[in-house]
Amino acid sequence: MTTTSIDLFNATPLQRRMMHSLYDGSDWHTLATVAPVGQGKTLGMALSLVDIALRHKALGLGNRQHLALGFSVGAIRRNMESYVLDCAEELGSSAKYVGGDRPHWLIDGDIRCWIYGGGNQASHRLIRGASVDSAVVDEVTLVDQVAYDTAQNRLRYDCSRTISTCNADSPDHWFRADVMEREGIRLLEADFYDNQHFPDARRKVLEQADPNSYLYRRNILNEWCPAEGLVFPLAPWMIVDEDPQPEMAKPMGWVSVDAGPGGTTAALLIVPTDYGGLIADEYYWQTQQEGGFRETKVPVDDATHFKNITDKWTAATMIPDPSAVNIRILAQQHGILTKTPDNDVDKGIRHTNHLLQRGILKVHQRCRVLRMACASYQYNPVTGNPVKRFDHAPDAMRYAAMGIWPPIGGYGFG
Repeated sequence: MTTTSIDLFNATPLQRRMMHSLYDGSDWHTLATVAPVGQGKTLGMALSLVDIALRHKALGLGNRQHLALGFSVGAIRRNMESYVLDCAEELGSSAKYVGGDRPHWLIDGDIRCWIYGGGNQASHRLIRGASVDSAVVDEVTLVDQVAYDTAQNRLRYDCSRTISTCNADSPDHWFRADVMEREGIRLLEADFYDNQHFPDARRKVLEQADPNSYLYRRNILNEWCPAEGLVFPLAPWMIVDEDPQPEMAKPMGWVSVDAGPGGTTAALLIVPTDYGGLIADEYYWQTQQEGGFRETKVPVDDATHFKNITDKWTAATMIPDPSAVNIRILAQQHGILTKTPDNDVDKGIRHTNHLLQRGILKVHQRCRVLRMACASYQYNPVTGNPVKRFDHAPDAMRYAAMGIWPPIGGYGFG
């Protein structure tokens, strides 16, 4: 992976507090860093990992075995690897990624940091049997609790420490309700305005979010609050009216497809742009009339839907709903590449909102059904889960986000 140079002497206030916590003589075993976007918590965690590894080696402590846990191996690598490699170089050492059955970072020639995905209940089985010196947990609120506790149990030395990072989440999340109340936990928090090096342009974009939305409260105010309100709150600046360049080569872009109980329900055309991607057009078909837009009740088989979609657009890649087996088979039979998106709903919602907020994904104003569905697709304030109404076009948007721009470890606002 490509590395990005860093300046260890230009640290954010949160990064300085993280490093100071390692060697201030206080008695803690877990450092929980909960901070909004732009505070440098991932870089601070990578720097802490490399510094602990090198210091413990120099002092003859531990066993030169460390552990990095996150939602998946790929997510951890995308989020942390460039920082780990750069931190090792800045501290006068070296690091590289070693793949295979047991992926890890090799630091200073003989220190291994094993990389594990912890996004589901089966993940803890991979961690069993390891004995490690320290552990870092990237975006801990996306990790399964059993996997987290198993990783904690693999710390076998008096010098062992765990460092975790995340954005605030639901007040009922296991990490807040259980782990943050345990003894030996040091909590570090930060304010959105603490980091003076955060780009002003991006700060202004994030400040335009609805201050009453749970995304703003969690990821700007750093407030643990339930999900409520609109699932995908589209701000006016996320809607555009310019079309992609007509001279762009065809086939181009992607088509994402959602399927309901009766088959195909919605499809979106996403075209590449200089900022990321534009949802440029839509195809819609379903069973009810609600929310100000008409939906048809006439049943149509998937072969007809596929023909309608491919007659309407020419795309290089199709991203079907994981349950849309017929559409995937038809695409492959017609020589169209397919991608299967991660169908974790909560993770996908966070990531899609992350892309929208950062201006990587935008919606053309002609996508009337998608825009009206997003204005109606809401969370249940009691359960905190999305209500299964008006969700077909938004689901197609979520599949596009997860298939085209895979999550970079964290979701929401980074």
